[in-house]
Amino acid sequence: MPTLFRFLGLTVLSFLMATSLAGCGSSTTVRYTGDTKIGDREVKYSLDGPGDVTSTTDAEEGVTVSTVTFTGGKVVVEKARVLVNDKEVAKIADDAKVVEVDYTRQMLTIKADGVKIHEAKFGK
Repeated sequence: MPTLFRFLGLTVLSFLMATSLAGCGSSTTVRYTGDTKIGDREVKYSLDGPGDVTSTTDAEEGVTVSTVTFTGGKVVVEKARVLVNDKEVAKIADDAKVVEVDYTRQMLTIKADGVKIHEAKFGK
């Protein structure tokens, strides 16, 4: 009987060591999230890797825009359109309440009030 317990103990120990070593060397992506509010509109982001959102107002035109920056690019949310790296990719309703920017596994997805308005492979 002690041999059986020794065998089972060594088997369990070997299994635990093998599974713990299997996780070594794997990379973990840190998610960055945040939001900003401009009037009635909220701009949210969720990104693989570092990022930020800023809001600026054009002094001459009085127009406020939100810019989400992340590794390799930027998304600018204006009142009626969205730009990715300075190119218009979508129109949005003037009264859109929530614009979401998601960058996951090099896929950029932008939604306005829950409706997907742009999706594209982005990055490397």
